[in-house]
Order: sequence, then C-alpha cells, then structure tokens
Amino acid sequence: MHHSHPILVTIVAAIAFGVLLIAVARRLGVPSIVLLLAGGVVLGPEVLGVVHPDELGQGLRVIISLLVGIILFEGGLTLELGGYRRAPRVILRLLTVGVITTWSGIAVVVWLVAGHSLTLSITSASLLIVTGPTVVGPLLARIRVSEKIHHVLQWEGVLIDPIGVFIALLCVELFAMGLGTMALVGLGLRVVTGVVLGLVGGVALERALARRLIPSDLAGAGSLATAVLLFGASELLAPESGLLSVTLAGFYVGSKRPEGIAAIRHFKQEMTEVAIGMLFILLSARLDLAQFLDFGLEGVVLVLLIMFLVRPLTVLASTFGLDVTWRERALLSWIAPRGIVAASMASLLAIELERRGTPHPRFVETLTYAVIVGTIVVQGFTAGRVARLLGLERPPADTWLVVGAHALAREVARCLVAHGERVVIVDQSRQAVREATRAGLPALVADAWEVEATAALLTEGGIGRLLALTDREADNRVLCRLWSTRLGAEACYRWQSGEASGEDGQVVWSDLPDLAAVAAEVEAGVARIVKGARPSAHGTHALFREVGGKLQVAASSAGDAHLFLERDVGRETWSPVRLHAIEVAVETPQEVVEQVVARLAEDHPELDVAALTAAIWEQEELLPSGLDEGIALPHALVPSLGAPIVAAVKLGRPILWGPDGPLVDIVFLLLSPAEDPDAHLGLLRDVARHVVEPRRRRRLRATPTERWPRILRSSWTRAA
Repeated sequence: MHHSHPILVTIVAAIAFGVLLIAVARRLGVPSIVLLLAGGVVLGPEVLGVVHPDELGQGLRVIISLLVGIILFEGGLTLELGGYRRAPRVILRLLTVGVITTWSGIAVVVWLVAGHSLTLSITSASLLIVTGPTVVGPLLARIRVSEKIHHVLQWEGVLIDPIGVFIALLCVELFAMGLGTMALVGLGLRVVTGVVLGLVGGVALERALARRLIPSDLAGAGSLATAVLLFGASELLAPESGLLSVTLAGFYVGSKRPEGIAAIRHFKQEMTEVAIGMLFILLSARLDLAQFLDFGLEGVVLVLLIMFLVRPLTVLASTFGLDVTWRERALLSWIAPRGIVAASMASLLAIELERRGTPHPRFVETLTYAVIVGTIVVQGFTAGRVARLLGLERPPADTWLVVGAHALAREVARCLVAHGERVVIVDQSRQAVREATRAGLPALVADAWEVEATAALLTEGGIGRLLALTDREADNRVLCRLWSTRLGAEACYRWQSGEASGEDGQVVWSDLPDLAAVAAEVEAGVARIVKGARPSAHGTHALFREVGGKLQVAASSAGDAHLFLERDVGRETWSPVRLHAIEVAVETPQEVVEQVVARLAEDHPELDVAALTAAIWEQEELLPSGLDEGIALPHALVPSLGAPIVAAVKLGRPILWGPDGPLVDIVFLLLSPAEDPDAHLGLLRDVARHVVEPRRRRRLRATPTERWPRILRSSWTRAA
C-alpha cells in the first residue's frame, strides 16, 4: 500500500491544483495555461516534488491519450455547420495547404537555425502543426473578433488536432522506427478506422439520445461513457485513431442537436476543464528547467520565426485567390496559439525518443513548450488590441436576450423596446412566440441552452445581456451559468424567488412570487408595468432604473427605480369555487388527469370526461405545468360550466411530470367557465402564488387529504 502513495498524491494534486489554477486564472483575467504551466513546474520534482508523473509509468501515456480524447470530443460538439458555411474555402485550405506549409516551414526553420538533422527537424515541426480548441476557444471568448475570423479559427483549432497527431505519428514511424511503407499503411488504417468508428459511434449516440434510450438526467454521463468506449475501441483496432473517431462523433452529435444536447455540452465543458487542468499539471511537472536554459537565444529566435514568419506564410498560402482582405489575413496570421494536444504529443514523443536512444530527444519537447508559452503570452494578451487596430473587432453587443415569452416577459420586453433598447425574446413554445410577435416584439423559437446556436440567430446587435425569466428557477440558474462564459456573469440576470445566491449570474426581482402566477396576473390585467410608482406601495416591485439614458435592472427594493410592476393583490377569486380533495395512486401524468376528471364527473355530470381529458392533455403537451416545487397545475376552460372547479390531488408517490419534467406529488386541476377567461387566469394566479410558498407546501404534505379543503380555503380567502 505504501508504494501507491506517490501515484495517489500525483493524481490528486494534478486534478485539484489544475482546477484551482483555472479558477484563479479566470479571476485574474489571464490565460489559464500560463498558470497551469507554472503550477506544474512548481509542483513537479524540480521544485516542491509533489507531482511525480514518472511514477505513473505506462499509465501516463494512457491518461494523456484518454483525456485528450475527451477534450476533442467536446471540441467536436461545439462546432456549428453555420460557422463553416461562413468561410468554407478558407477553413478547407488551412486544413490542407496550411498544414503542409506550416509543417515544411517549421522544419526548414529548425534545420537552418538549430542545425539538427532533417529527420528531427521534420518530426519537431509535425508537433507544431496543431493549434487546438483548449486555447483558441478561451481566447475567442475573451476577444470580440469578426464572426468570419471567429469561425475560421474555431474550426481550424478543432479539426487540425487529429490531422497533426496523424502526421506526428507518421514521422515517428518513418524516422524513429524506420517502418517505411508500413508507416503509410498504418496512417491509412488509422484514418479509415477513425472515420468509420467515429460516424458509427456518433450515429448510435445521437439515436440513443433522440429515442431517450439514455435517461435525460444521465445524458452527460452517458455521452462521456460513449466517447470513452469509442476512443478505446478505436485505439485497440488502430492505435492513435481514437482522436479522430471522438472528434467526428462529437461533431455528428452536435450537428444533429438531439434533445438534451445543451446539458451534454455543459457537462462535457466541465469535464474538459478538469481534463485540461490535470493534463497541464502532469505534463509541465515533467519539464526540466535546465533544458529551457540550454535553449537560449537560439530557441527565442526559433519561436519568433515560427510565430511571425511561418504562420503568416501559412495564412498567405491558404487564402491566396480567396475573398479575404489583408486585414483578415493579418489577424489570422497573428492568432495561432498552441495548446494541450501539442504539449501531450511532445511529451509522449520525447519519452519514445529517449527510450530509443535518439539524439536530442528533449529538443522536441522544449521547442513545443516554448512555442506554447510564446504564442499564449503574446497572442493571448494582444489579440484583442490587434483586432481593434485592424478594424476587425465586433462592436459591443447591446441586445437584451429575454428567455421566456409569457405575458410578464412580453411586457418587460415591450418596455425595453419603448425605451430604445434592442430586445429579442426566445422560447421553445411556438404558441408563446406567436403571442409575442402579434404584440410586435422580435421573438424566436429557440432553445436558449444552445448558446452558440442561439447567438448565431442574431445577425444584428449581438447579445449583450441575458434576462432569464422562465418560471423554473433551476433553469434560470443553468442559463446564466451557460451564458456567463460568453457574456460574463455581470451581464446575466435571472429571476429567483426569495433570498438566493448570485453565483450563477445576478439574482433579480426576488420579491416577486412564482413567475407563472405573476404572468397570469399580467395576462388578466390585474398587474401592469408603470413608471414612477411609489416603491412603498403594497404589491409594487421595482424592475428597472435609468442610468445615463439606459435601463439597468434594479434591485427589488430600489427606491430610485424608473419602472415598477404594480399588482392588484387584493382581488379575490375564490368565493364561488367548488373545491375537491382527492388522493390517487398512479404512475403517469396522463393517469392523474384521467382519474381526477372521472371522479369530478361523478359530482358534476355536465363534464364531458373524454373531451375534457383530451383538452387538458393537449394543453400539457404544449406547455407542461409541472413546477420545480413538486406541484403541477393542469387547467382548462370548460364551456357552460356554472362555477370554477378546483381538484387538489395528493399522489401516492412522486411521479415525473413529463419526460424532462420535475417530480410532482401534489396536483391542482383547475377548471373554469370558458365565458370568463379572466377569472380563470386569476384563479391560476392565486393557486400558483399561494401554494408554491414553502410553508404552505410543507403544511399540505403533512396534513391528511380530507383536511385540505379547510386549509386551502383559509389560505385563499385572505388577501395576499
């Protein structure tokens, strides 16, 4: 057991410090790779001696390859075909002509300046072909380059990695192993294996997700397991083909956008952060500081020539004769940071060359890491300024993205538009979006969890601020977390009732009760947005304040607010309601509706059981009524109904309310006369507003069902 301690400490320290340093880098606003490289060296044998990668033996190679595969799978998921269509010829040229130019150019520079053999020069150059999503992605997230350049760099960074790996392996087999034509055969086998397994695995995963063979709460973990399995199968059939297979699989799944893809991307993004941190700590801990001191002035010249001679020549050759301006060529020439794939391949190759007794085995590793540091530091800190000087920096985004198209969200958007703000509403409900467009508001049917896809829908203005107004607090929190990587946490706002942490975006309007209830009030005309209301008035909530002619989201208690929501909280709708308390033991929401309607029909013969059940379920399929609080509010308007009916239903055990819905154990079925829709909305408002309060929910769950009518009437007949 004692002998396992160094391995345990190494792995634990690599994971823990890797994530910690990434978090610190984000706080400081510096490229995370800079801190990771420095942290790895400090933790390694050269300084503190905490991390000892060599203790992992052959396991180090497996860990590196597997983690790189996970990173590239996530990179494939993020690729959007729309981005490729913006500059297909440029991207294709960079992946063909650009690869050849970079490879040959660096080889010549190394051969002439460093004086190494031609074979070592060519092998060293093969490692520096790649850029990589782990460095290009965070860089593009921090700077606002033009859409065309953004997509060119993103596609180059993801797809060039497996290409570069194949070429590096070809060099090793040709020169270090002397396999000759067998190396070319091996390359072909890897390409075929990677393409075939990648497409087969991608199709299988996409079909499994689309048909819900993988539960929605396991979509992220299931996709990760599939990627690992696919990588392992590819490696067993043709070593080093796994990177291509997982990249293609990720791209296929991402392009098909099956249900739950946003959650998968979020899960994979977090896993990728862990993988990047762990890899850089392990790899940089292997570095010997003396090898960089020996690199000297000659090494500095090599890095400068690779950055400022070879890269511009690559871009020039790749864009010759294409519709690319000199400014775009200049910016593409400036941005080509190397990352984790180059580092991992360099370390693995150095180990292999040392084992074979090749002269200067550490040179390839030293050169690669020097280029990584040089490109990250120089380009990471200057790319934004260079884009600005070249006139290729996009103007600051100023559009409000309002997630949710219910009545309250529409009213908020209307006020923003009236104040001269750019606004777009997104919702997955086509009916809700139609209501917004009828009101003259810009609205789109879209899944806001798909950050890049949603952002691509806006051709003007760009998204600058997010206002998450769904009636599910957990969804609002996740939306802010996803969009904060693009907009920054300070530009992401979300509604959440009561006191809440602001870690994921900024919590606003927390004094509002359940948003579905407030939306119903707005729809019924008993709540409205007004200017200059008295903040002390009962039922008045601050929404926006005006600063320098622009609207800013106000704190709930802001006394200097410009726009307020006024709610008529004294209106009562419960005196004529016929209330029933029912307890059922069922397995599905459909069974709940069927059984409750059948029981109500026993006391109310005017109810058409079949027609009413179909109407309620049609409404549920359009807009599920399950709430995160464990309550569902199915409802319907019934022609010629004498008075409203409310069935308070206690379930024998919690059930899922819809395929991706919450667990529900209390159901309120609301039926109102079709001739009085305003009263129905008021009834729905009151149920949602009062019953979702934690204290009332706890009391209902702890009370026998037969006592519910008295509890409910005593709650709802009092003014709020």
